[in-house]
Amino acid sequence: MKTKWPSIIRDIYAFTGIFLFLSYHLIGQETNYTFNKIGLENGLYDGVIRCIHQDKFGYIWAGSMGGVGKFEGQKFIKYHHQHGKTGTPYNTQCRSLLSDKKGRMWVGFENGLMQYDFTEDTFIPIPFLKDKFI
Repeated sequence: MKTKWPSIIRDIYAFTGIFLFLSYHLIGQETNYTFNKIGLENGLYDGVIRCIHQDKFGYIWAGSMGGVGKFEGQKFIKYHHQHGKTGTPYNTQCRSLLSDKKGRMWVGFENGLMQYDFTEDTFIPIPFLKDKFI
């Protein structure tokens, strides 16, 4: 004589089967991500990136131990300190990059804060934060 399983057990088995079937199909979906390595051959100062930021124009900026650079799709434009020349970044490590609501970009160094001027392609020191670790 056959015994019938209680309906609750049958429902549990049915739910489990449906769940496993759907889980397999959901987990098995392909996700394609493309990563491109950007390195020293693309103009990075060094391999130690301290901060990364995208400006209002879509350029990617990277601050490293060697300085700050702007990625223009294929290579980095390096910005470095030039002794005696105004408009160049400080000669210490770039530690932070940030844009405010007005689209201005701020660059923090180990010895102060600078604002990047997009129209002049220069860095403007913020005097009251000179010699402050930003």
